[in-house]
Amino acid sequence: MSLKFRHILLLVGILTIIVSFFFFGRETSNYNLILLSGILVSVISYLMILFKDSNRTRLFWTFIVFVGILLQWITEPLMIRLSYFFHIRQNESNFTRINEIFLANPSNATWVYDSTLWKRNGLSDTEGKAIKTLVGNKSISFIEKDSAKIYFRTFEMLDVSHGLYYFYSSKKPESGFRHITGNWYY
Repeated sequence: MSLKFRHILLLVGILTIIVSFFFFGRETSNYNLILLSGILVSVISYLMILFKDSNRTRLFWTFIVFVGILLQWITEPLMIRLSYFFHIRQNESNFTRINEIFLANPSNATWVYDSTLWKRNGLSDTEGKAIKTLVGNKSISFIEKDSAKIYFRTFEMLDVSHGLYYFYSSKKPESGFRHITGNWYY
């Protein structure tokens, strides 16, 4: 069995799917593009293998596809965690300053881009502007503080959203959250 272009393309597609999760938490639009590209390349190359190769070769590459699926399933949580970890490290000083602003406020507070909602949601105009400057273009559209944590929403579409949680209280989450580093969870 010789390695042909369609076989290499299948391996590249599988690898692209796995690597896409590295962008999950910090660059969701790139994550979506890389993931969809990997799926498309994998499906097209696998279909070419099914139509052009012998039964033995088809069976071997079907096994490779299942190994790729298993590898993706195993590495996905690690890649997502790394994505958030690098996002936190790249913006550590800004996140620290945002946390300080929220923690100085004794009550619950919410920040969104719309400045008309700041005062109503527990933030002064000065605090809202400072947060807006610190957020910059980091794809954070919403920040909310409650009695235990500060939530930074990094992605939202229809009924799906995800982001970072900073637990500032002494009570840490027992379940439902995955630890990243320090007091940061996702």
